Amino acid sequence: MPSSKDEREHSLRDQITSVLTSMQTDMAKVENIVAEFERKIEAIMNKIDDLEQRVSYLESLLGISKESDEEGA
Repeated sequence: MPSSKDEREHSLRDQITSVLTSMQTDMAKVENIVAEFERKIEAIMNKIDDLEQRVSYLESLLGISKESDEEGA
C-alpha cells in the first residue's frame, strides 16, 4: 500500500516531468519563431543589397558619383 510520502513524491515527479515537457515545447516554439525572423531579416537584407545595386546603376547612367554628393553635403 503506497504511503502519502510515496504519493507526494510521485505527484511531484509528475509535475516536474510535465513542466519540463512544457518547457521543451515552448523552447521549440521560440526556436521556430527566431528562425523565421532570421529568414525575414535575411530577405530584407537581400532586398536592400538589390536596391543599392539598382541605385548605383542608375547613378552611373546619370553620371552621378557618390564623391560629388558627399562634397555637396
